[in-house]
Amino acid sequence: MNRQDSGAWFAVLLSCVMVWGSASPAAAQTRDWKVSESVTYERGDFGTGTETTTVYIPTVLKRYFEKGDVSLVVPYLHIEGSGDVVTVNGVPQRSKKKPKGAAAPGTGSTTSAATVSNGGIGDVLLKGSYYVLEETAQPFNLSVVAKIKFPTASHSRNLGTGKFDEGFGAEASKQILKNWTLFSDAYYTILGTPAGADTFRNQFAFDIGAGYQIISPLNLSLFFEQKTAIVAGTSAPRDVSLNAEYQLTHDFRLFGTALAGLSDGSPDYGLTAGVSYRF
Repeated sequence: MNRQDSGAWFAVLLSCVMVWGSASPAAAQTRDWKVSESVTYERGDFGTGTETTTVYIPTVLKRYFEKGDVSLVVPYLHIEGSGDVVTVNGVPQRSKKKPKGAAAPGTGSTTSAATVSNGGIGDVLLKGSYYVLEETAQPFNLSVVAKIKFPTASHSRNLGTGKFDEGFGAEASKQILKNWTLFSDAYYTILGTPAGADTFRNQFAFDIGAGYQIISPLNLSLFFEQKTAIVAGTSAPRDVSLNAEYQLTHDFRLFGTALAGLSDGSPDYGLTAGVSYRF
């Protein structure tokens, strides 16, 4: 199957999820839509020896159905760095191996990399989920996920790859005791390689985490995430993140994340703040 056929297949799959969900509205749920806005700031050298900073501002519109949901993500992105890092689904990643003879990070460099700074629309993402199991009647929550990334970000300005990406995965959660919830997710993404980059390998990612409800409106969760490197010979992204969500009203929530990178493939640190409203 070539990439064009693969992209068309995923588009058809997501369209079917949307059509199926529209025909089966959630009977007991009147607030079927959610909109969220957030800002993520990340900084790191990703093993290049020069710092890269990104600001990612996604607007997310989500539609809930009886047995699934569909999300559309339209982001703004600003990136500043040497140009050896590219964003994939809004996440900065090393796009090139270190040239032979280049100095190791922290030991000095034989050449000085020019810093480039660009901003604009990022890659639009369409994601659909189908609820296979629901904990209210079954042992745990389980959803299967399909997604497609549209190359709306400019590759010439280092804001994206300029290629379609498609992915699929599974998301699971289980409440234990009274206030604890366990999480585990896994995804596989088929990546397109942009011109001028080393060949991109498809990426497998997984995360595990636990959440705790401190008080009725406040939840905290801690996650560990691991991804495979998209370029052979570079460090695989690995990080931990602490998430907080505070429910101001029945429909209005605040959320935030503090991320710490555990490898050269991840940002050194990242911070997110956002708000969501369900209607």
